[in-house]
Amino acid sequence: MTNIWIEFDFYNRDGDHFFIYINKSKLTYHLMAGEKADDVDQFLKGKGLNKKQ
Repeated sequence: MTNIWIEFDFYNRDGDHFFIYINKSKLTYHLMAGEKADDVDQFLKGKGLNKKQ
């Protein structure tokens, strides 16, 4: 089993919305976290993703 998190390049956060980017595929995943936004932010950081403004 491979670690799919290495496929992701970085993420942005706008309030409770998250945008996760994969540059090589030119894909962006959009997540709406609601009241769990801080938990999602910590999870993504824990997976090694860099947050870009």
